[in-house]
Amino acid sequence: MAQHEDGKGEEIVVESTEQSSLRGKRYFTVRSSALFYATSKEGMDTEVSFLNHFLLKRGIKKVIAFISFRDMSGKLWKRLTVTVQEPKVYSFRVSQYCGDHFEGSADVEFYSVENIFVPYSAVSVIYSCSESLCQMHSYTRIYNAHEAEEPHFIPTGEEAGWTIRDNEAGTESVAYIHNGREAHATAIEIELVNAKGERQFVQLPVQKLAPFATVALVPSQHFDVRNFLGTQIGQAAISFKTAKVFPRILCGNRRLSRSGLIVDFQVTHSNFNYAKFGTPRLPAGELGYSFTPTVKPCEKLELHVFPHFENTEDIVARTKAGMAKISQESGSLLAVAPGEEVEFSTADPRGLPNRVVNSLLLHYASDRLPADCSGGIFTSGYIADNKHWYWGIGSTDGCQSSLSCTLGSRFLATTDFKKDAQITLYDSDGECGAGTVALELVTTSAVDLRSLLTRPTKGTFWYRCITDYPLCLFYCSIYDPLKRSGSVEHSF
Repeated sequence: MAQHEDGKGEEIVVESTEQSSLRGKRYFTVRSSALFYATSKEGMDTEVSFLNHFLLKRGIKKVIAFISFRDMSGKLWKRLTVTVQEPKVYSFRVSQYCGDHFEGSADVEFYSVENIFVPYSAVSVIYSCSESLCQMHSYTRIYNAHEAEEPHFIPTGEEAGWTIRDNEAGTESVAYIHNGREAHATAIEIELVNAKGERQFVQLPVQKLAPFATVALVPSQHFDVRNFLGTQIGQAAISFKTAKVFPRILCGNRRLSRSGLIVDFQVTHSNFNYAKFGTPRLPAGELGYSFTPTVKPCEKLELHVFPHFENTEDIVARTKAGMAKISQESGSLLAVAPGEEVEFSTADPRGLPNRVVNSLLLHYASDRLPADCSGGIFTSGYIADNKHWYWGIGSTDGCQSSLSCTLGSRFLATTDFKKDAQITLYDSDGECGAGTVALELVTTSAVDLRSLLTRPTKGTFWYRCITDYPLCLFYCSIYDPLKRSGSVEHSF
């Protein structure tokens, strides 16, 4: 049960992916946006980039972008106005515009007189520091004016999917909450769960948030996290009120040097706390799947299944190593292999919830924080979305790049399957490479995107994949051999 701003109690049921997609396409949308944590201080920097998919996908010849950099208090530091009309990548490094003492947010807004269709923009950032890099796609946005009056508007943040690693030397967990255009006050409650299923709760003092402010949450400032976790990782959930901003947060972990500088930073986005939200269920007996991408190079892969799902009896995951019960008390940490298919099932007669949040943890080196990529389960409903266009960051300067594809192969009616995906690469000068990747029933190989380049690239480049098969998800891993650190993100 969630409490609406008018004080009336009303259950909020989270839409399925296909429902959300179909609803978004019913509107005439002239503003699309994305909001990120951004910093260029303490040895860190942030690069904001996007591919002009408005032109490439929809043929929209002119879009105006406003990129606003605001500090943690919400004060505007710099605003850029960019005419987006070329088939290329647009990139903006925070340090170039805000110097080396900035921390706050990057608000990216796109405006067009033509229908943009989707109000959430395909924008990504790369966070870099001395020993790591991390990529992150759009995770939140400030709502368009009319959306706050729509039935799907969610005024309460009930978020989970945050891996806690404060038991590791020099590491502290951190999360960032963004405010919208209106000042408001909110209480923030953090729930911490350890591997034993034990829980601690803390109610933070009421936060008075100025318009566009960003709040950093560090659990170790409020919990004795290290002793509570013991030797194993934990997870956290957060409750807060929003002010007309989508209630997703950035969450993860950072490792500090002895002098207090951030040297390692790995984050992902949260997801709904489905223990508090209703969610559609699959028909009784139908299975869900997580498809693990092939990532190179990577020492170890784990799938962290969080305990915050709708109350369900005996969810079981089947991996190559065997069967594992998914605990609604403590969650589960599963060892997985590249290209592996993890099967989720339940004996509950109500069926499996179609949202079981998990996160892929990629260990590139034992003395680096693992990359963290938030995900969930594939269900047959994804076929209804009928998606054929995929894109995301391909790589950046000095980094290796591998692209792999996971197929919803369990939902195919045939075992004889082979199709091609056409790949095109773009950088700040335009098209810079092309190729074809074969999609087979079991895809365990990864494509080196740099091998498809037809000329030297400038800075960050993006990939675009087009296929007539509607149940794919592409993952791109970027790896810096000098830092021995990498990151993986799924396609838009």
